Amino acid sequence: MKRIAIVGVGPTGIYTFYELVKRGEPLAITLFEKEAQAGVGMPYSDDNTAAQMLANIASIEIPPIDLTYLQWLQQQSDDWLAARGLERHALHERQFLPRVILGEYYRDRFLYLVERARDVGFVISVCESCEVTDIAVQSTGIAIHTDSAADPVIVDLVAIATGHLWPEEERASRQYFPSPWTGLMEARIAPCRVGILGTSLSASDAAVAADMVRAEVEGFRDKKMLCCAKHFPGIGAAAGDSHEGAITIDSTSEELETVDLVPFRAAIEAGVPVIMVGHVSLPNIIGDSTPAPLSSAVVQGMLRDSLGYTGVVGTDSLSMGAITSYYTPAEAAVAALKAGCDIPLMPERFDEASQGVLDAVQAGELTEERLDESLIRILSAKQEYFGL
Repeated sequence: MKRIAIVGVGPTGIYTFYELVKRGEPLAITLFEKEAQAGVGMPYSDDNTAAQMLANIASIEIPPIDLTYLQWLQQQSDDWLAARGLERHALHERQFLPRVILGEYYRDRFLYLVERARDVGFVISVCESCEVTDIAVQSTGIAIHTDSAADPVIVDLVAIATGHLWPEEERASRQYFPSPWTGLMEARIAPCRVGILGTSLSASDAAVAADMVRAEVEGFRDKKMLCCAKHFPGIGAAAGDSHEGAITIDSTSEELETVDLVPFRAAIEAGVPVIMVGHVSLPNIIGDSTPAPLSSAVVQGMLRDSLGYTGVVGTDSLSMGAITSYYTPAEAAVAALKAGCDIPLMPERFDEASQGVLDAVQAGELTEERLDESLIRILSAKQEYFGL
């Protein structure tokens, strides 16, 4: 029986597990999760997100694990739904629900998969509160070392799905790996602490990231699936977490062109329909600390004018600390639209943001023509992909 290890049992690890179980060939699978409960995932854990914070995808977009998210919700009791502020009659597939509830779905589906796999002959070991400290290739297989056992677990194959991680200390590699894209050979990339978004990135090398992004966009477009490239103009080098507060990149325009913008150019060339602008400040480029989605120099000047992008532009969530610490919901939504964004995403208080936009139009601060531009871009994308 082939031995498989899955390191990290958040959504990526669960879907990997699911595909292995669906194949039907019995395997010995060991699942490692450093948190107390496997299956939840860091973005959906109540230890890492506020109870009211919504997931960034609707129910219909969540790949089902035998049960769709909506079907699973409909199976819950009225008391269970009420305890989470949900009403049965209001449940629908295009609903955006709190992240912690999605975490409960993944936890439940993970436990279901464990039992399903065991029932058909798989040997399943779940190691919770167990951090993998090293993975080493040996003559007998791949050794998985953990902080919970003196001896490693030996497997034939390993899938690493560790998700979002903070390094414990700042350190820069002394090794140098030449890139196939010659423009990077002379790039000055300062050592930095890669933050919570670091492991969400396509790659740490701009050329590799560009190739991956181009292939992803082409694949999504081929299947008529809307996709979004983020976080423009690149936040991999920014220390800190924009969920909590302001983050800054000290790059010059030349440095940004050489590294950060390379994957976005590839995405645009491949026809990406949506680009999300991240909450990063670029003082050496725009001259102040305005977050990128609220800056016309970034959205209109850099993304649309310089890169020639004509698709939909959205902000990152306007309920994140990088915005809410400095702007009201109305101020943020109006500033994003004035900057050239089409979708002011997830404002902290939607009613205030909506009213702020209406007031800005009434006062002449925003024009209906400007809003129509965004509406046309959004409807055009829907027409192209969904025939709406």
